[in-house]
Amino acid sequence: PVHIAATPLPLEVARLLQLCRKEDKIGSGCIDRLTVERILKNQCSGIIQHMGALTVLDLLETHTYGKTGKFIRYVTLATALRDLSGGSLEERHERSTGNR
Repeated sequence: PVHIAATPLPLEVARLLQLCRKEDKIGSGCIDRLTVERILKNQCSGIIQHMGALTVLDLLETHTYGKTGKFIRYVTLATALRDLSGGSLEERHERSTGNR
């Protein structure tokens, strides 16, 4: 079996928060959804690997802000990711969507 060294999830979430804050030029607590997706894909991919893509997409939808849905409340997103970090992929998805 091949073992891939992974950054622990809490550190990945902290990194996501730090990178989002860096992108938040006006300090609104929201940044463009595409920017969050780019950060998740390129710099914090361990979150997607650990949480599962479906859960992350559901959380992005939950933390969408604005009439057009182009922005993400990244602080609440990071909090939700941290809070949902335990359990299996299925359990995490159920908790993220409220479906049990």
